[in-house]
Amino acid sequence: MDIAILVGAAILVALNLLFAWRAYTSRLRLSFSRRYHWLMASLIFGPIGYYTVQGFLPSELFCEE
Repeated sequence: MDIAILVGAAILVALNLLFAWRAYTSRLRLSFSRRYHWLMASLIFGPIGYYTVQGFLPSELFCEE
């Protein structure tokens, strides 16, 4: 396998893990199922999943952060 493919895959996995960690450690008060949904979307789709689910959350929750 080409080293560039391995490096690119490692960076992509690290990016998805970073956004999943951000969803997991968020200070928002969410139910377990909503947080789990946000975490899994972030883990699978990375930044796209993180910001998509964040867009569906009520904006009143973000006033506290």
